[in-house]
Amino acid sequence: LRKLLDELESQMEGTEQEGTIKKMMVGKMLYATHCLDAPHVSRREEDFYDLELTVKGASSLEDSIKSMCATEKFDFKYQWEAEDGTKTEHEAERRTTMRNMPPILLCHPNRLSFDMQTLQPCTIPDRWSFPNEVDVSPYLETTSDREHRDESEGPTKANTTIVETNRDEEALERAQSEEWTRNN
Repeated sequence: LRKLLDELESQMEGTEQEGTIKKMMVGKMLYATHCLDAPHVSRREEDFYDLELTVKGASSLEDSIKSMCATEKFDFKYQWEAEDGTKTEHEAERRTTMRNMPPILLCHPNRLSFDMQTLQPCTIPDRWSFPNEVDVSPYLETTSDREHRDESEGPTKANTTIVETNRDEEALERAQSEEWTRNN
């Protein structure tokens, strides 16, 4: 799918449709690492075309997004490098938030796991449901996350249409229903 979108973008270059794919399907993810015992924050921003969501341990799309955006406390000392080059170790945590959501959000449910006993990949057969629309406002960056945000970036979007990337004919029919469930 990514190759198709890249090809479409390149074909639209120089036309009035240039940038259409990006406007419709690209969001921004913000990764912030906060030192717990010092006032240091490290931020990294990244564009995304889809979200790869873990199915294992989640019963729905909302559960998977919540897990992806959960605050993770490091069980090791985080090394912070100051502007003068000195390095110090700190307790830290990382949080993932969404800065901007695209109007069309592609979600890829990751149903693969690795079985350590058989040393083989396996498919997770758990039921995983998702609605046609989802409120992602709890996972958007907060006021404290926005301290260094450029205000010209525009508003974040909270309601997004969900599309599952698969080749199943039944999936197209399920897209019309209230709830869409896919079992592999």
